[in-house]
Amino acid sequence: MSTNDKISRRSFIKTSVMTGGVLLASSAMPGHAMERLQEQADDGKFAGDSLLEGVCDIHLHCRPDSRERSVDEYGFTKEAMAAVLSQGISFLAALWFLHRRGFHFEFGWKNIRPDRFLSGEIVKLGAPIALQDALVNISFLIITVIVNRMGVIASASLGVVEKIIVFAMLPPMAIAAAVSTMTAQNYGAGLVQRMAKCLYCGIGMALVFGLSVCLYSQFWPETLTGIFTKDAAVIDMAAGYLRGYSIDCIIVSFVFCINSYFSGQGNSWFPMIHSLIATFLFRIPLSYLFGQLDPTDLQLMGYAPPLSTMVSLLICLWYLRRRRRTSAIRQL
Repeated sequence: MSTNDKISRRSFIKTSVMTGGVLLASSAMPGHAMERLQEQADDGKFAGDSLLEGVCDIHLHCRPDSRERSVDEYGFTKEAMAAVLSQGISFLAALWFLHRRGFHFEFGWKNIRPDRFLSGEIVKLGAPIALQDALVNISFLIITVIVNRMGVIASASLGVVEKIIVFAMLPPMAIAAAVSTMTAQNYGAGLVQRMAKCLYCGIGMALVFGLSVCLYSQFWPETLTGIFTKDAAVIDMAAGYLRGYSIDCIIVSFVFCINSYFSGQGNSWFPMIHSLIATFLFRIPLSYLFGQLDPTDLQLMGYAPPLSTMVSLLICLWYLRRRRRTSAIRQL
């Protein structure tokens, strides 16, 4: 198959399936079997089947001991080892800390066993959160596909800004986790007013980081995007995208803490519902629409995330007001 020919969708799927099967077989079959397959491809035995030629070529280049290209050439092994070592060190540090501090209750291998009721409660509370995270990540993949069609510079700019936003979102996410924990503790103790104070304090602390990132990104975004690349076109386009996207850091300071406030009370369904509404009914359609309106730049598309998060915030405020009214009526 020549480089100018376009592969059909059916052929692409067929090639992907066959490649996956060959790679799986290469790990399960004896080494000489795959070597024999590769030798036949080199001798032209598959000259009439471009798909098999492509599969064998992929196998040749994906093998770690390939003569033409090694996987380790790209540093994948080092990155994987770094990830594993970092997780291992974190685990060992946690074990050391727990060993030094100890537990306030009996804990041993005999205590590690599933409880039918508690396991059900954990699944009931955690399943909506897990589903929400999975679907939201899928939405980011869809947005990535939309941006990739706009060109290499747009794709690179998206990757740069996503790295910055992930880092900027860490403080609000950590504060929201603390709000969830403290809400659960006070909810169990029946301290409703203290729960509200935890929410307000969490929002205030998260806003400090959100406002700082947003204000800095409005005036000096190039200093942030320039950390990851030296390409002037990527820096400029990423800076425009970051100006709009950084507004989301302010709005999520409210949404993250409110979601944790509800989750701490055992209500994880509402955060999932409003997040999916904002993501699939607003963020993805707005990203696609803004991309069509200005396919040469990402600045307009950068406003899609804060607009969709604003929808979530409005739904949250409506739900909080509705709950307060219902609670006041019950007290009468």
